[in-house]
Amino acid sequence: MREIKFRARHKATDEWWYGDTARKHEIGLPGMQFTMRLSEFWAYVYADVLDPETVGQYTGLKDKNGVEIYEGDIVRELCTYWAGKENFYWTGEVKYVLNPLGFIYEWTTRWGVSSRRLELQYTENLEVIGNIYENKELLKCQPES
Repeated sequence: MREIKFRARHKATDEWWYGDTARKHEIGLPGMQFTMRLSEFWAYVYADVLDPETVGQYTGLKDKNGVEIYEGDIVRELCTYWAGKENFYWTGEVKYVLNPLGFIYEWTTRWGVSSRRLELQYTENLEVIGNIYENKELLKCQPES
């Protein structure tokens, strides 16, 4: 069973705030996270303190570096061979979809949109490199050539 957690950006400070089912308030120093109980987290979202457009759920998975993966993250996956290219990366956005139910990451190629279900066996090649709110430029049509 995965841990239920969410994150969102504070409108005034642009800091990421986290809410989960178990933690009490943990106020960190600059650059650290602010974590609260999930009910308090949603109260801040509804009070318009946290930007509802940036709310993302934790997937329950971590990337190859141990970084938690959330909806809205930008991840890249190492592909050892693709169309004559060695060590090529697919870069995509983490999303939650209803059909098939679960988390995916999705990338755009010149042929259209592709996606892969986000599952534990694939995370050893995945790396979180940013998110769509702060690093949208990392999403680009692939391959570039």
